Amino acid sequence: MNKSTVLTDKQGRIDWIDWAKGWTILFVVIYHAFKSVHDANVFARGEQQIGEWMIFLLATFIMPIFFALSGLVYKEVKNREEYGKNMLKRIVSLAVPYIIFSAAYVFMQNLSPESSTHAVHPWSDLLGIFAHPISYLWYIYALVLIYILSDFLDLCKFNVQVQFGISLILFVAASLIEFPTFLHLMFTWAVTFNFGRLIKEHKTFSYNKSFIAALTIMLISWLIQIQFGGENWYDTNGLTFVTFVSKMASIPVFFYIYSNFRENRIHNYFRKYGRDSLIIYLVHAPAVSAIRAVFVKAGIADYFLMIVGVTLFAWLISVIACYLTKKIAVIELIFYPTRCIRWLK
Repeated sequence: MNKSTVLTDKQGRIDWIDWAKGWTILFVVIYHAFKSVHDANVFARGEQQIGEWMIFLLATFIMPIFFALSGLVYKEVKNREEYGKNMLKRIVSLAVPYIIFSAAYVFMQNLSPESSTHAVHPWSDLLGIFAHPISYLWYIYALVLIYILSDFLDLCKFNVQVQFGISLILFVAASLIEFPTFLHLMFTWAVTFNFGRLIKEHKTFSYNKSFIAALTIMLISWLIQIQFGGENWYDTNGLTFVTFVSKMASIPVFFYIYSNFRENRIHNYFRKYGRDSLIIYLVHAPAVSAIRAVFVKAGIADYFLMIVGVTLFAWLISVIACYLTKKIAVIELIFYPTRCIRWLK
């Protein structure tokens, strides 16, 4: 096995996983910067095309990697007592920030509806957030559901290989049948989560041949997507039959790359914020929208200055949120409620 795949710090965390989370959350911020600027439609067609290519490339791997990393660190449930305890902790840990940032997102949209690049959610939509997630918070919503499903299948004594097979069947079903939102998201993305679990068990990402094969498959599928993607060929954030191969292939490719990182200042920086990737994920999207709106109103006409500025300021605001979480108990309660509630520790 590649030595970097088992490198741990003093707390026993696998270093490359934190690097992976740190780098990937940076790519998520960059993705939303390009997407927000593109959807504002304030630049010429040539600059918009640059944004479309970046959206296409980044969307291929950012969410599959996050789901797969969650699968990689997932711990199997052994009994009913553990199932109930884990389910409660996971629901509380993600539901609290999910509710708060759903309200924050709707508030920001209604505060300046003319600046929004998406349909403005009425306040009444907050009553239905457990049936229909708002905007980028779909990931938090889907992850909770996938945890519940995986815990249940563990309790039924299905091994990882069988669960991966089940998730493949569920993906096909979700692609062909119209399910309620909660089932659609759970059935669609569970396969990426279970691929992470499968990789953990078999360590396939630590071999050169697997890396080259997955990279080749991903590149070929990219070409196919471009040919058959239609007018919005670049909008590949969802997991569909068209995007399935490239997104699944991206997981071992990026796991291989991340696991072969060597310790240096840059990687240590992203390892630090990889541990707080949830905070950055929650904060960055409204920050991107707000900063992009300010830049547009300020009349910034240089495309690259807009992208770099939006990315840097959104990252800075997210990093400040990480810092404040460690200093202020109320903010820590918002992002990490289970750390503050004694009976859930």
